Amino acid sequence: MKTLKELQKNSSLTQTQLAYNTGVDMNQLSRYKKGFTLPNLEDAIALENYFDQHINWYEPINNKHNILKIIITLSNHYPLQSVLNFTKRSLKTDAKKNLKSGETLQQLFKTTKEATNESKK
Repeated sequence: MKTLKELQKNSSLTQTQLAYNTGVDMNQLSRYKKGFTLPNLEDAIALENYFDQHINWYEPINNKHNILKIIITLSNHYPLQSVLNFTKRSLKTDAKKNLKSGETLQQLFKTTKEATNESKK
């Protein structure tokens, strides 16, 4: 599976042409390619139908996308509100502190569990 960015590049289409051919807003296309947001269902279907293949929407294109993936994973193990509160506090203080290179997801689980326990006090 390829990313939207790879598919567009391989097809030699400009962003304007891709937007026109698929009916997807040009600004949204940019956000999808950069990984700032995942497409809504209509846009995902339009783009996948246009390229006649599934698109890898989960390519770690940027740090925001990685943070979102971690939040989703953590929310499968801990109450969502606790995960969101912890993430908000972490991002306010120092986003890089919790996502520095080499830090494992297990360490993030442990940190989130501690934050969850703190919020219960």
